[in-house]
Amino acid sequence: MKRIQGRPSIAISGVIAALVLAILACSGTPASTLNEGKGTRNDPVPVGKYMVTTNYEVRAQAVSHVDTEEPSSETDEYRKVQFLIKCRKSPDDVCDLDQIRENLKLVSVTGIIFDPVPNVDLPPSDKPLGGDILGEAEKAGWLVYEIPIGLDITLGMAEYETDRRGFFVLP
Repeated sequence: MKRIQGRPSIAISGVIAALVLAILACSGTPASTLNEGKGTRNDPVPVGKYMVTTNYEVRAQAVSHVDTEEPSSETDEYRKVQFLIKCRKSPDDVCDLDQIRENLKLVSVTGIIFDPVPNVDLPPSDKPLGGDILGEAEKAGWLVYEIPIGLDITLGMAEYETDRRGFFVLP
């Protein structure tokens, strides 16, 4: 049987190219790539700008204290953050804000991460972040966090894809 020269190397090159593309696809897109070099903890997206992820954009619009309910610990306080979420999907696709809500966290200057706290009463004028929006739409809503009194919180963090996160400065 005669072997055709050059053909196996083309096939091997094709397999290698496919593997490289698969690895790149699985590795996700870093926040710094999506945000013109910004979006890392050491170089967060500035206040007032959208922090871009692969499926949505997020911007913190306001931060204040919650006075309608007391936290479970006397050493903690509730702070609320108003986020504006813009869906980056195509116009017929849906962004689930309830799922995105769980990915929006606060970060202290010492690196402690705080998750949103569900079921905290907000004033009637403060609509909680949730529901669905279609691609290219945007919606604002509030999330509440329980943090130690006096702790300096300066960053928001959005988690996306499997293990990606981007950072943005809070107002």
